[in-house]
Amino acid sequence: MKFKIGDEVKFLDQIGGGKVTKIVNPTMVCVCTEDGFELPVMINEIILSPDYQRKEEIINNVEVDKGDVPVFEETKRISKLQKLTSLQNLQQGIYLSFMPQDQIWLLKDKMDLFIVNYTPFAAVFTLFIKDKHKEYQFVESNTIPSFSKIYITHIEHEEIYNWSSGYVQVLFVKQNCSKMQLPLHSSFAIKESRFVQKESFTANNFLSQKSLIVHLGTPVVIEEKEKQNFLKDDTKATQNKIQNSQIQKDKPFISRYMISDTTAEVDLHIDSITRDAGQLDKSQMLRMQLDLFAKCLDAAIVAGVHKIIFIHGTGVGILKREICKILDDLPNLHYFNASMQKYGNGATEVWLKTKPTQ
Repeated sequence: MKFKIGDEVKFLDQIGGGKVTKIVNPTMVCVCTEDGFELPVMINEIILSPDYQRKEEIINNVEVDKGDVPVFEETKRISKLQKLTSLQNLQQGIYLSFMPQDQIWLLKDKMDLFIVNYTPFAAVFTLFIKDKHKEYQFVESNTIPSFSKIYITHIEHEEIYNWSSGYVQVLFVKQNCSKMQLPLHSSFAIKESRFVQKESFTANNFLSQKSLIVHLGTPVVIEEKEKQNFLKDDTKATQNKIQNSQIQKDKPFISRYMISDTTAEVDLHIDSITRDAGQLDKSQMLRMQLDLFAKCLDAAIVAGVHKIIFIHGTGVGILKREICKILDDLPNLHYFNASMQKYGNGATEVWLKTKPTQ
């Protein structure tokens, strides 16, 4: 369906409509409602108003200068995900998918790169890859409808390692929702060996074709207290926040966790991270713990910290398994269980420069 600025439209999933005021991208427009509010809306959630459509048909002999009116078609690069209950069941979230064009031999041909939005929200993303000079190169910024994937590019076999690390930013958007979602900021680093191992390529509950899947993150609800602070119009508080932020920028993030000149210790117990743990479900807790883990690990690498100990506790072992999965994909580090005498079975020690001597 084509839309242009000035089109009168109706909402499919609610009463009312408005006029298109802006073309955001091929899959989203801004609509000014009858109440005067301008809203971003996915084009698959609106239709042309019947009355306006009849008016267009009456005056269809009037030629419009298309050079002055931006018109976009729905891109064929975007497609809906499948629902396959019999295959590996992955949690909702944002994923990278490296899909071999040859699904039989897998490792001998080009790969297609997709970004997968397996969430009920539209995902406005920006993708960067890290080049050999460790600089981030912009790849694409676009919008993926809910439970859909977008084709990014095809990658030649000899160039696949150029796509092994990078960064993705995501905003989660929904026209009507009772709770706001935090933006997603996720770096990725894939071990080169995974691209040459057939077992790395599997099908799952939303992609029937085999692909190497990288989980970037899941939507997390902004805590009510944080939302109130964000929306509160308090100039003095805002100024204090900016000043405090500037002070923090002068010190590496990892410095608050240093227990010696070369060693950091990070407690990942949820009660050590937030006072509002009782308002979070298990998936939100895990996301918050993994975000702190990734932030501390990145900061430690940048700051040249030699050793970092993550205290994750014992429990059922989910947090430790997720940490190990991430560490397995990263080069130039070595990890093992931390001191049994000091931490029991509840901590993992990571060496960032050299392996410890035994």
